[in-house]
Amino acid sequence: MDRHFPDQASLLRMLARQNSNFAGSPNVPLAVLYGAERNVGVTTLALNLGAAIAESGRRVVVVDLDFESDGLAQLCGRGAVATIGDLANSRADLHESFLPGIHGALLLPTAAETGSLHAINPGALERLTNQLQRLGRHADVVLIDAGSRPTPLAELLWRRADHFILTASSARSSLTAGYAAIRHMLASAPRAAFGLLLNRVSAAQPEEPIIEGFDRVCQRHAGAAAIGIGAIRYALEVGAAQASCDAFCVRYPQSAVSVDLAHTAKRFTSLVLDAATEQTTRRAA
Repeated sequence: MDRHFPDQASLLRMLARQNSNFAGSPNVPLAVLYGAERNVGVTTLALNLGAAIAESGRRVVVVDLDFESDGLAQLCGRGAVATIGDLANSRADLHESFLPGIHGALLLPTAAETGSLHAINPGALERLTNQLQRLGRHADVVLIDAGSRPTPLAELLWRRADHFILTASSARSSLTAGYAAIRHMLASAPRAAFGLLLNRVSAAQPEEPIIEGFDRVCQRHAGAAAIGIGAIRYALEVGAAQASCDAFCVRYPQSAVSVDLAHTAKRFTSLVLDAATEQTTRRAA
């Protein structure tokens, strides 16, 4: 067992002691990472961002809902216990599918689907989303890797997620693909704003002009604002950490890419978690 991961039996005992009745559980913000294109690093960012959030003392569940791969399971060197279809159709229990993660985060890696998500009943996907949203006994935020395909599940998450974050590289082709993805999502449901997280950015490229330019285009032609979440530079340490089934922010905590991640996690916390806390406080008053 990796030193960063708590014992799974202890985790399951902890969850068993808590009330698992979804109906009585408080809602928790859903934050979705969605790739502008394949291989843009969404799963790697989800794992590392989740670790950084957990290190700051927040409770986070990282969920792999990319039906085309078992990327989260591969990255953390753990076996996926269920597919998305298993969870949606209640063939696998959501709580029993959690695995212990870095710094106390909870992970829900899924196996690649053998069929199509279009074959899963939309009501089952709604039920799964509802269950994730009612994980307030275990998490302050649920961070979802939604892959990069415009599936029925991705479109459902676009409508339901508190925060939908497009992940793209700084390459023109990636930003163009990201803009097309946002236009497609907006055709299924309106949304005033979404997040933009840049990955694999060259150290010579300042991210502010890229984010500002993308935001202008989206507001002018799509009617939705792009809110900058952060930018992660390209670094060889990321691949080295993946090869050892570790998070780069843990294996190389002093690297420039880990510093970028820390800034991104702080921005993410400010936009997602602090805002949720403020809303809860207002409702209580």
